[in-house]
Amino acid sequence: MTLSDPGSSEFSEHLAESVRVLQIIVAALVVSCLILTVVAATLLSVRDGDPPPDDPQALAYVALGAVVAAFVLAAAVSRAVVTSARRRLARGERERSRPHRRIPWQQAEFQARFGDQARLNGIYVTKTILAAAVLEGAAYLGLGAFYITRNPLALVATLAALAGIAAGFPTLSRVENWIADQRRFLEEERALAQDGVSF
Repeated sequence: MTLSDPGSSEFSEHLAESVRVLQIIVAALVVSCLILTVVAATLLSVRDGDPPPDDPQALAYVALGAVVAAFVLAAAVSRAVVTSARRRLARGERERSRPHRRIPWQQAEFQARFGDQARLNGIYVTKTILAAAVLEGAAYLGLGAFYITRNPLALVATLAALAGIAAGFPTLSRVENWIADQRRFLEEERALAQDGVSF
């Protein structure tokens, strides 16, 4: 499903710029983890025969647990951010616009011209960056565990976190579909708010 309001192709053009910025951010998170992975693997290959710590398995399992927890936390944080921001919109609360910002979804003109669509785009950006950042932290922990213990389980944890970040890579159609879905939820919540239901 794509945006169907009049002028939605104009919004898609503006949205494409926003998506490109978000793609760069998410790609940078993935690439930074991959670069550190290559560095760690290279250092391991030239490192003298240092004995691993007494219990290398423990740190690898901690890293694996942290990655699992990061997936849960990323999903929970994303859902909480989206729900809270969308409900503020439904109640008529507006985020303060920033007229001089160069980032498309924060520009007052962008928000004034496209209303809810622009605000929902900003919510999408926020939830995507937060989820990716949580997973990036877990990936670095897994990588550190791999470097210290040489346990492949820690590397698997790192790669799983990287796959999670990459799975959230935004595309124009994905963002448009997400915004369309959220607009439906927003209209339902506005109807509830008009009926006096508080949330």
